[in-house]
Amino acid sequence: MHAPRGSVRDHAFLLRIDGLLSLEPVYPVFQLDGDVVRADMAWLVTLLKKTMSDLDACDWVYRHSDSLAGLTPIEWLNRSLSLEEAARAIPHG
Repeated sequence: MHAPRGSVRDHAFLLRIDGLLSLEPVYPVFQLDGDVVRADMAWLVTLLKKTMSDLDACDWVYRHSDSLAGLTPIEWLNRSLSLEEAARAIPHG
């Protein structure tokens, strides 16, 4: 998604991918539910940013995880499964 200046830009609880050269940064849409930031993703992103870059965190969100019964973290959260379990699946290395 493209975010207008002054809206969600630079919030610590959102992943952002910086643009190349003159392109504006983008905010991956999986963090939103319509026009609202998903509370589960905001909490998870805060944890992800402690151990990895925003781009690596975006990749992690879509990688299948043995810790999450073979689901990706986003699939796990979209099924309303335990947010704490998703947090425990974050690699800490």
